[in-house]
Amino acid sequence: MSLLRQSRREWLLRLMLVAGSLVVSLLLFEAILRLWAPGDNLRVTATADFFRPDDTRGFALQANLERAIYWHGQRVEIITNAAGRRVPGDPSFVEIRDRRQLLLIGDSYVFGMEENADDSFVNLLREHSNYDAINLGTPAYGTRMELDSLQEFVESEGHSLVDFALLFFFVGNDFTDNILPMSFYSTDENGRILRDGKNDRLLMRKLVYSSHALSFLYLRIKPLINQLKYRNAGASTARAYSPSFYTTEVMEANREALSSFRDYVDSLGIPFGVVVIPHKDQLYKNFDSEADRLRPNRMAIDLLQELSIPYLDLLPHFERRRSESIYNMIPTGHFSVNGHKIVAELVMDFVNQSGSRVSADSAGTSEEF
Repeated sequence: MSLLRQSRREWLLRLMLVAGSLVVSLLLFEAILRLWAPGDNLRVTATADFFRPDDTRGFALQANLERAIYWHGQRVEIITNAAGRRVPGDPSFVEIRDRRQLLLIGDSYVFGMEENADDSFVNLLREHSNYDAINLGTPAYGTRMELDSLQEFVESEGHSLVDFALLFFFVGNDFTDNILPMSFYSTDENGRILRDGKNDRLLMRKLVYSSHALSFLYLRIKPLINQLKYRNAGASTARAYSPSFYTTEVMEANREALSSFRDYVDSLGIPFGVVVIPHKDQLYKNFDSEADRLRPNRMAIDLLQELSIPYLDLLPHFERRRSESIYNMIPTGHFSVNGHKIVAELVMDFVNQSGSRVSADSAGTSEEF
């Protein structure tokens, strides 16, 4: 018995020694990182904490923000102007000049989640056409919130220079977002989005993101884990592919949201179209039938045709180019840098073909993307 107790004691001492060494190493690493990146922990963390409360929409982007965060294994700069719109990092950049404007309205896909603004399709359109492309994208917005955002822009900036407006409809969650009350979302004191006043991962965020060392390690391991998770997972928004999801309530809520958007833009005399964004699962996952895979886009297009709204469905174009790395291949993956280039090309072609308040020759592409 004494030998067994001694063996257990030695094993416990070794375990304590290893644990103590890890703690000391972590503390030393923490000190080095704090000297290397003093102040807050924003340079090595990755959390969407750049929002502010909004009385109508529940939340909006913070204004005059300059922040570096860590997304998809890379450093990404989040910069907003005085109006709370995302802009590139060039200090000489001017968002609105005396040029015709192309308004791009949507959620995280327009915002440019996971990539730098310089690489987004909004900025590519701005750089490679004669348009001032204006980014009216806010993560987690639905169509009604996007309409309110557009109205706010028109009230503050006017619309005399607006040549075309494009609403981006993501089939992965916009159907659902448009049946939720706008007050469903809010922000916490740190500028993070709360769903119905809740944040189930708040404790984890506080634990990891309060430490430079833990967040540094976590956010460099996380991209690898996310890629493995996505590779081994099935379709993540399964209900969107089921006929039972598209109830009268869902379709009527989305019909009302889209028609309200159309009516407002029509009242301004601005040419308008909708870009239908597919979920990446529709390209890279298996489905029970082809009808299931295509259903979200088909339902969105049925509404747009019913409402006589011009549209660009990205899915068939993406299908032809699926080998070109269009999305970041993680569960929440948005457009990759190459995906933004493809979207910019397709959007510019759509705008030119749809007609606008000036000729395509004067507002169309001047360079290749």
